[in-house]
Amino acid sequence: MKSEKCEEGTAENIEDTERTGDMIIGRIYDKVFVPMSETSGSADEAMNERLLLLLEGADIEHMTKTSLADLICKGAVIGQREGFISGVHFTAQLLCNMLS
Repeated sequence: MKSEKCEEGTAENIEDTERTGDMIIGRIYDKVFVPMSETSGSADEAMNERLLLLLEGADIEHMTKTSLADLICKGAVIGQREGFISGVHFTAQLLCNMLS
């Protein structure tokens, strides 16, 4: 009987911790990420321009599997770069908020 109560209490504590963690993550998202995403339009436009330039140079009608794979990889690299930069900005903003 005691072990069942202990297990129930532990399960409740884990659920409470998860809820608290979700609330904290939600607050971080609302206070840091949302304002950043509202001002990131120019970065998105720049990325779209780079992707359009990549597509303009591609002969899609006569593309081989190798050249299609190369095009997809180049596009993914452009997206990963912008995601990395956004992630670094987010982390820096988060740290500044924590220190202030």
